[in-house]
Amino acid sequence: MPKKKVEEVFEIDNSKGPSLYNRDGNGLLNSIQYIFKDDGSIDWRAMVPKEHLYANKKWFKDRKKDVPISIAKLKDEQLLIKLAGIKELAKIRGFKSVNFVTNDVRSEICTVTCKIEFDGNYETGMEPVFFSEVGSASICNTSGVFQKYLETIAANRAFVRCVRNFLNIHVVSDEEVFEEEVEDKLEASKENSGIAAVNAVTSMQKVFEDAGHEGWDGFLEALRELYREDLYKNPEVSDWNSFDDITPENARKILAAFKKKGK
Repeated sequence: MPKKKVEEVFEIDNSKGPSLYNRDGNGLLNSIQYIFKDDGSIDWRAMVPKEHLYANKKWFKDRKKDVPISIAKLKDEQLLIKLAGIKELAKIRGFKSVNFVTNDVRSEICTVTCKIEFDGNYETGMEPVFFSEVGSASICNTSGVFQKYLETIAANRAFVRCVRNFLNIHVVSDEEVFEEEVEDKLEASKENSGIAAVNAVTSMQKVFEDAGHEGWDGFLEALRELYREDLYKNPEVSDWNSFDDITPENARKILAAFKKKGK
């Protein structure tokens, strides 16, 4: 006689995760113990997890001092905060949206504005607050492989400055410093940032689409106009079959020529 199949029934409970994001009437997470200043405001600097802070090697090297092993007694200007720490604070503070606008894209420099709509809490009268900051990356404050990703670096810098300045944190982020000896930091930043990557080609595409030149065919027609007006001439164009064939450097040059045409 065959054995009866016994079905195990598991009860699904997804309440744990969402419960950690519940906020009280003051806009504060119920799952977090906040640290407050004497005036009643939140001490966001004190809430940066220790694992996201480390000694600013450049600060000590510039002064010919040994880099300390412990950060216990270091001042804010002697420290750096990791991008992950900035992300953690932004999550705790709460925000509705993060938007990036590429302001200036050229072969040697890129500037990006980050605008964040933070949730309201008791400090803002429960009203949401918009805050923005600008970040830049150029051939003067990047090196090596970093110079291929000026848009991404500028976007990350704008993001961290927006968060830490809004929260009144004076520890500089490692995204903001120029470290020639660290060539692999960009890859770590790209993996951990959680921020939509901003690059020259996608920025260029958006500008052209907003101007009515949609798709690859519309883009090529716009290039022909630039060629006729002697604003952009590049023999490599004949070998391009899609936006993937365009290098960041060429994208910046095309965008600069297009903006010049519009003036």
